[in-house]
Amino acid sequence: MHLLLCSFYAMKRLLLNTTLCGVLLCMTAGNATAQKRRSVDSVNTVWLAASFVEQKELKQAIADFRGATKVELIVACQTNEEQVSITEKIAALFKELTSKKAGASNSMSITLSWKKATVGGYYIDSISVKPNLINGLFPDSAIKVFCSTVEKIREDSKVVAHKQEVTAHKKIAAELQTLKKQVKGVTVTIDSLKKVFPNVSAEVVEALNKHSAEFGITTPDRMAHFLGQIGAETDGLKELKEKCSYTAKNVFDVFLSPLLINSPQSTTTKIFKYCDLIESITCNSLNSCPGSKGYMGDCDSTVSVKLKNGSCAWAFENFDSSYNIKSSYIGSCELFDYVYGCRMGNGAKSTKDGSTYLGKGFIHLTGKNQYKVISDKWNKLYPNDKKEFHGADINLLETNVDVAMKASMIYWEMNGLNTKADEGVSSNSITSVGAAINGADPPNGQKLREKYTADIYKQINK
Repeated sequence: MHLLLCSFYAMKRLLLNTTLCGVLLCMTAGNATAQKRRSVDSVNTVWLAASFVEQKELKQAIADFRGATKVELIVACQTNEEQVSITEKIAALFKELTSKKAGASNSMSITLSWKKATVGGYYIDSISVKPNLINGLFPDSAIKVFCSTVEKIREDSKVVAHKQEVTAHKKIAAELQTLKKQVKGVTVTIDSLKKVFPNVSAEVVEALNKHSAEFGITTPDRMAHFLGQIGAETDGLKELKEKCSYTAKNVFDVFLSPLLINSPQSTTTKIFKYCDLIESITCNSLNSCPGSKGYMGDCDSTVSVKLKNGSCAWAFENFDSSYNIKSSYIGSCELFDYVYGCRMGNGAKSTKDGSTYLGKGFIHLTGKNQYKVISDKWNKLYPNDKKEFHGADINLLETNVDVAMKASMIYWEMNGLNTKADEGVSSNSITSVGAAINGADPPNGQKLREKYTADIYKQINK
């Protein structure tokens, strides 16, 4: 039982990136009682299980399959009836663990029973494939073909029984890749997309359809949410870089009115957080982080803001009649050097990190930390195509549509947004997804996000 558990922990290591199996192997090997109880069959079971884990083809196939379909694979080896019941219990546990870990809604169990051949080695006595594929991710015909092909692999293994020649794991890996390609995705046409985003390019549509399955954007809900959000971020799938062309009113609406902090002079009013934006007020320091209030720097004077139901009661016209936005922040990327400074991994205003790491890509990644996180994840996924978005490759996010789309989908998947999208296209779910992208709750441009998401959903479901 120790050995069988270890074979399953080996698969858990594969699926959950732990190192527990290696520890258990050492513990089992050092247990004298376990050593005495070992039979030839159980030792070979461990060898075969290890063979599965060590084979790059199967390991990569499982990773690719899960990444594209959100279907967890549980692969087990067994040799007798006692181990069958243990296998089933552990498989059920693994299904629960892996689903919670990866946000998966589906699973597939492949159980291989090995039998000792008459002349040396072992062959596959039976193969059980138990798909639990909800939401219609795969066509029924694809599942039937997969199961029948795996059955043929079983028959082939009887002919070539010696363990050095058993290549079932490679064949199953190949079949998983084939099945992965048949996942039911959502293909968006340029004609349907133009009805919502009139200026969308064919290049954008191509990149969208090319990479959506890899990141699990395979249902109408997920696709509608993804397009609705990136549409709002990019002014209708056009702008891969955040615009610096803020008017005085834009500055007030985005960075003054909704961003208030407690006033030291009054319990009934608040003050504007980014007060250096206002004429005649300056920050004591724009070259260091942070001010005592935890952001760019303290201001030498404050403007008290009257509240209504806890929010700013001033309309821009009322504010503008008494104060002006500093001209250096209007229509200039200097705005972002200040308001994005000393947060999100950025340095102070003087470093110009704010304007360097402003929103880029389809999801408008913002802040040096986000750029680095996406770089790290990209390089794990594509070790032969490494990128440094927080350095030399930063401009690709605004000049290369294919790269920008993949980077945005990496962010989407890393933040579990498919799971949020699965809740439907209600206003609440759109707000939840938008907050994860925009950082504000509710997110900026909430009405536009709702409109785009609803309109795309209608087009997809025509």
